Amino acid sequence: MEDNDKPTAKQFMSFGPGMRVFLLLGLYYSFVGIILLLAGMPQLAWLIAGSESGYANEYSWLSALIQSILIFAIPAIVYANTFPHERFAFFRLNKPVAASVLILGALAMLVLIPGFDQAAQWISTLITDPNWKAFEETSQKQNEWFLQMSNMPDLLLCILVNALVPAVCEELFFRAGIQQILMERSRNSHIPIVSTALIFAFMHASPSALPLIFLAGLMLGYAFYWTGSLRLSIAMHFFFNATSIFITYLAQRDASFANWKPSILVVVVSFLASGGLLYLTWKFSQKAVKTLN
Repeated sequence: MEDNDKPTAKQFMSFGPGMRVFLLLGLYYSFVGIILLLAGMPQLAWLIAGSESGYANEYSWLSALIQSILIFAIPAIVYANTFPHERFAFFRLNKPVAASVLILGALAMLVLIPGFDQAAQWISTLITDPNWKAFEETSQKQNEWFLQMSNMPDLLLCILVNALVPAVCEELFFRAGIQQILMERSRNSHIPIVSTALIFAFMHASPSALPLIFLAGLMLGYAFYWTGSLRLSIAMHFFFNATSIFITYLAQRDASFANWKPSILVVVVSFLASGGLLYLTWKFSQKAVKTLN
């Protein structure tokens, strides 16, 4: 093929949003395949370190770090440098967000955690299929093994690897990537947000938490849409992950804390407070936009 016959960025952009989402997901699964292929080599088995592998926690955290970057961040970066003309500006990381909006958004995610965790436990009791039950138990054991923290440095490292890196990488992939692509030709802004939240939930592969992860995906999606900045959704995602990890750290040291179960009233208040704070996030974000204009 001659140089002048090579497809240009403009020609790539002529692909429909559906095709480009398909290609972005294809990049994701390609990197998943690469990880599995490399993990088949004995000297690289730590790439998918699990509780049954015998590897120490530092390998499990390194494994999580590599996987988050490879399967979420790299596909998003490859896409941004292949299709949009604006390159890394496509991610909308350069747009500032008011401090009040960041605080309200983070609080909306924080107060959601008690209701989120307890509702997930209630849903898990409704799952009767033996295969799904076995999958849930395996996932639970894997999570407990990944989140073993013996001291404060372990906690900080775990927050870096399992809270900050996934928050950045997943928001690049889902909100800046899939949601923004679907937004390009959609007349209804809600459809791309809901569609992205569904993909976000299913790719987390947790039957009991599926509706709750979908809800969290909606919150992150609307936060990105309201502000046009990925900073808010990354902050919200990070604070949710980091707080959950800190609660796990406390539970590993205090049996009474670990055994505490929120009442129905606490769960209801958790969801209502989260909804109220999300509403304030929207109101303050619109006020900030008007001020800037």
